[in-house]
Order: sequence, then C-alpha cells, then structure tokens
Amino acid sequence: LNNITEYDKFSSNHPKVSPNGKLIAYTYENPFDNSKELKIINWYGEAVEDFPNINGKHISWDANGLKILFISDALESKNEIFSVWKDGTHLQQITKCHNYKSYPAVSADGKKISISLKTDNGWDIYIIPFEDY
Repeated sequence: LNNITEYDKFSSNHPKVSPNGKLIAYTYENPFDNSKELKIINWYGEAVEDFPNINGKHISWDANGLKILFISDALESKNEIFSVWKDGTHLQQITKCHNYKSYPAVSADGKKISISLKTDNGWDIYIIPFEDY
C-alpha cells in the first residue's frame, strides 16, 4: 500500500480516476469546520489542482476528463450538481431542484448524467440530459 494523501487529522476519500487514467480527484474533509474541498492529484500524490473555495462531495469526471461534477451548496444553493473545469474555472450549476442528490455520473458519450435522487418514496436513480452543459 502506498499512502499518497497523508494529511494530519483530515480525511481524504471518494477518489475518482480521470478518464485518461492520469489524475485522481477526491474529497478532502476538514473535521473542524465540516468543509469538503475538491482536490486533484497525480499518481505520486503531487497536487495538480486544489479547489479551496468549493465545498463539494460525490465527485465524478465528465466523459472527456475536462470537467468535474460534484454535489455542493455553492452559489447559495442547497445540495445541487455543479461542474467545474479541472483547472478550477467555469463553475456552473447543473441542477435546480430541492430533492437531495448524490453520486452524479456522466455517460461514456457525455450526453447524460445519472444521479441518485431522494423523493418521498425513497431513493431512485434518474437520468438528466447533459447536452446543454
């Protein structure tokens, strides 16, 4: 085993490998303020990009590896799906509904997003067209 995210008293979890296999995006959790930052590293643990101002979780790469999708309360929203380019620019809100969402995943052709969505009947999986994003 090779630990590539050794941070004292912080949690690094939910790693997602980029489509080209060169990068790893993950959530970095601070237990003192409950913030969840997004980070991108290479296979040696070297930082490629940090997103310190984005409190996000449930990371997923888009099909071509240029964007990261995640769940966040950014832009005064509540638990919505956002995307951001892997260089930290172009933050964009994808969903606008009040249901609790988790684990967005982009289809291989980049045209759809699957998500888990909590409704009055429990959790179900939904598909969102992604062509407009």
